[in-house]
Amino acid sequence: MGMAVKFDTFQYAQILRGAGVPESQLEGHIRAQAFALQDSLPDVLATREDLLQLEQRLAGRITEVDKRLSLDFEGLKNKLDRVLWLDGLVLALVTTVAAKLFLH
Repeated sequence: MGMAVKFDTFQYAQILRGAGVPESQLEGHIRAQAFALQDSLPDVLATREDLLQLEQRLAGRITEVDKRLSLDFEGLKNKLDRVLWLDGLVLALVTTVAAKLFLH
């Protein structure tokens, strides 16, 4: 990622002074904090670009899943139509047989 982390050293020094850190130790604290931020945070923070790329990848995957589900539902609808057609045929045959048995 290689992004720069904003770190207000002046404000940090003011906070340290307010907490009673001696002037002689301020520079060491500030350097250590700046080093820690620059060394570790870029590996765990996402940039705006990272998030946009992730959003694009997720949108693509969602589109793929949507297409697969649409195809699956279409296939299920076709199978259901065949089952309903067969049920109607069976019902017609049973009705015809029942009518012949009871009417003769």
